[in-house]
Amino acid sequence: MIVRPSIVLVDPNDDIQAALDARGAAGGGVVQLGAGTYTGTWGAPPAGWPGTYYGWLTIPSKVILRGQGPSTILTIPVPGAGNTGFMIVFQSVTDACVESLQLQGQHTDETQGIT
Repeated sequence: MIVRPSIVLVDPNDDIQAALDARGAAGGGVVQLGAGTYTGTWGAPPAGWPGTYYGWLTIPSKVILRGQGPSTILTIPVPGAGNTGFMIVFQSVTDACVESLQLQGQHTDETQGIT
């Protein structure tokens, strides 16, 4: 992971949630993902959140998670299910976004929109 003023450059071996948290603690900025496939089980849902999730990224206020377009892919393997799952959370935040990347995954029993 390379840290520049207001930008953290992340490669597929780095912890994305740690980079997001660092930018959030610094008051905001960009977490820049390079090209590649990012496979992992980042983060965990808040205590008491219903269901089982295997990929969870929480985006802090004033943080942008940015990829390199279609060549940046986030995917999470779901143990024993033979498919993938992913969740990106914006909870009580302002001025945060995700841009220029692909999310590969599915959740077969529930769909929640952005509110």
